Amino acid sequence: EELLMYADTAMNKAKSEGKNSIRLYNRDIKHEVIKKIDMQNKLRKALELDEFFLQYQPQYSLKTGLIRGIEALVRWKSPSLGIVKPNDFIPVAEEMGYIVPLGKWALKKACCDAAKWEKEFGYTGLISVNVSARQLNNADFVETIREAIVTSGVNPKKLELEITESMFISSFETAVPKLADIIDLGARICLDDFGKGYSSLGYLMQLPIDTLKIDKSFIAHTETNMIKSNIAASIAALVNDLGIESIVEGVETEKQFEFIRHTRTNDLQGFLFSRPVNEDMIGEILERNNRGIPFNGVLKN
Repeated sequence: EELLMYADTAMNKAKSEGKNSIRLYNRDIKHEVIKKIDMQNKLRKALELDEFFLQYQPQYSLKTGLIRGIEALVRWKSPSLGIVKPNDFIPVAEEMGYIVPLGKWALKKACCDAAKWEKEFGYTGLISVNVSARQLNNADFVETIREAIVTSGVNPKKLELEITESMFISSFETAVPKLADIIDLGARICLDDFGKGYSSLGYLMQLPIDTLKIDKSFIAHTETNMIKSNIAASIAALVNDLGIESIVEGVETEKQFEFIRHTRTNDLQGFLFSRPVNEDMIGEILERNNRGIPFNGVLKN
């Protein structure tokens, strides 16, 4: 029985890494499996005990330097693990299906916060929320969005849903009609992480998207990798001609910012301007924005 258990563990590891692969059981695999099971159990309890919270990262207009939108990011504070990195728990939540209730909560919370910011600070920008493949494929996904809009009172035109390009590839036939229904509600669609995966320009002609997010890998080494930088500039120019808004994410240095300033990019997002912040800090950022201070006061010229 123990031997078969080990073999099954190695088989599952091989399956998780793709087809036509072989894996031999060892203690590292056992440790990885135990860690994953522990993460699954902790995630289940975290949903029951409301251990999740949202952080927010502003997105800035390159033309004005002022906020065009704010992205909501799910975070988890575990009593035993502390702050857990999204890369450590999101894939597990996706695999186990926990991402559906978690995503539903995040959507409602973000919409409610955006409606509150409009009342308190006169904020009329976008609220951007990430959507997973499991959520998009869920039968009541469109109704979930409708409910979040109605319950929160947020202007649906201010809601932007970020969906990765890999999700379109895996479920293109079913995804496109749902996106059309979402657009009918008044919400916007953003194609996230463009350039990280398939990067098929052909899909831009078929997808009903309003915004395209250029992956940070294209500008991560602007000083040394001009090929990637030039590709990023070309993508920004192309989508601009197609009438699609472009955002470059992951802007961390002034050199990257200077490079982007000379492209046809519309918007920027990254640590240079603001790291993701807790809800109680958004008010200060919005007040600075209301006073016309560009890029959260980081860059003024």
